Amino acid sequence: MNLYASIAGRNISSYLTNLLGQGRLMDLTITDEVSGKADKASLTVVRDGTMQPPPEQSELVFALPDRAGMLRPMGTYYSDAPKTSGAKSSGHKMSLSGTTANMANKLKEKRTDSYDQKTVKDVVGKVAGRQGLAPVVSKALGSMKIPHKDQVNVSDMHFLKTWAADLGAFFKIKDGKIFFLENGSAKTASGAPMLPVSCIGTEIISYSWSGGKREKYKSAKAAWHDQAKSERMFETAGSGTPELSLTKTYASKEEAKKAAASALKEASVKDDKCTITVPGDASLRAGGEYIIPPFIQPELSGSWFIAKAIHKVSKSSGYLTTLSLERKR
Repeated sequence: MNLYASIAGRNISSYLTNLLGQGRLMDLTITDEVSGKADKASLTVVRDGTMQPPPEQSELVFALPDRAGMLRPMGTYYSDAPKTSGAKSSGHKMSLSGTTANMANKLKEKRTDSYDQKTVKDVVGKVAGRQGLAPVVSKALGSMKIPHKDQVNVSDMHFLKTWAADLGAFFKIKDGKIFFLENGSAKTASGAPMLPVSCIGTEIISYSWSGGKREKYKSAKAAWHDQAKSERMFETAGSGTPELSLTKTYASKEEAKKAAASALKEASVKDDKCTITVPGDASLRAGGEYIIPPFIQPELSGSWFIAKAIHKVSKSSGYLTTLSLERKR
C-alpha cells in the first residue's frame, strides 16, 4: 500500500509499508470532522530498536491514497505524550495520538476582548493572528458587519466555536489555518472548493440509515438588542406558522438575521442520517459532498454532506473509510 508518514521529521513510510506486508501490527486512524473539534490521528506500531518515542507536541504528518491511488495530504498533527508497551508474544509497541490544533499555542487560554465596528472576517482574522494562524472565512460570513462583540473570559477556541454555531457555521483548526465557514461549505485546507464525489455502486461495503421526523417550520425569529434605542428587537426569516423562536438574544441586527435564516434552513433539512463504509479513499473529507445513485437503495440516493470521515489502515481490515453523512443543506 502506498502511504506517507513522518514522526518528528523522520520518514517512516517504508517501515509502515513493510509492517503491513509482513502482517504485523500497524494501525493508523485519522478522524476528520466539522463539529468544531480538531481532527485527530492515532498510530500504533510494532517498533524496532531504532524508533525512539518522540517528544510531546512533535509533528505527525500523514498522506493516504484516494481511490485512484494518488496520495492526498491528511494534515499535520501535534502529538500527545507517547505510550509504549511490550511482550514476548507481541513485540514492542508504540502508540501515538495527536490533533491538528497545536496546544503549544494559547488556543485554550481564557481572555477578555472587545470587537467594535468590525466584520466577521476582521474578528476571525484578529483571533487567528494572535495564534499564529491564517484565517479562512467564507465570503458570505466574512462581509457581515458586527457593531459590537464581546469575548468575556473564554478561550479563543470556545469563542469562535460558539459564535460559529450561532451563525450556522462551523469552525475548525487545521494545517495552520482557522476555518470559519457556513455549514455545507465544502473547502479544502487551502480554502479552495471541494468537488463532489460520486459513489461507485459497487463500492459500499456496509451501511446503516435512519430517517427522522422534524417539524416543518415556515419561519424563524431571533431577538437582538438595539443599544441606541435600548430596545429588544426581532428579525424573522421566512413567513407563516409554525414559527421557530430562538431563545438567545443577539448583539446586532445582522447576527440575529443570520441566526434566524440559519435556524430555519437547519429545521427544513430532512433529518436523515447515514453511515457507510467504503474502500479507503482520502478524497472523501469532512465538509465535502457525497452523491449516492438511486439504484443502490432509494433512501440512500441523493446528495449528502460528509459530517465526519474516518480513514483507517490496519493489518486486520486493510484500508477503509467510514463516512457519517447528513442530508445536504
